[in-house]
Amino acid sequence: MKISHRLYLITGIVIVSSLAIYLMLMLLLRGLEQTNMGVFDHEAKAHIFTQTITAELNMVSRLSRNIMLGGDFEKNLADIRAMETTIRTNFDALPARSPAQKNSG
Repeated sequence: MKISHRLYLITGIVIVSSLAIYLMLMLLLRGLEQTNMGVFDHEAKAHIFTQTITAELNMVSRLSRNIMLGGDFEKNLADIRAMETTIRTNFDALPARSPAQKNSG
């Protein structure tokens, strides 16, 4: 076998190997992108629900302070009860921990 044939063979093997590595990397990166988007969606939903719950709890605190300071008891209590159902709904809608969070402890 001539040296030129050997060089062509080695060049072909290198090119085919490079293409195979490129394809494997593209497949792995696509899976990584989908995982990252799933984590981002999960965390964004959790953040929004947590912020909503915090805002509602602050409002409950203000209404209960109003009651203690002599405000309209029935109106404030009705608002507190309405916010209780909203808080429960948002708390139930919080997404469960992601598998990555479960593994980390």
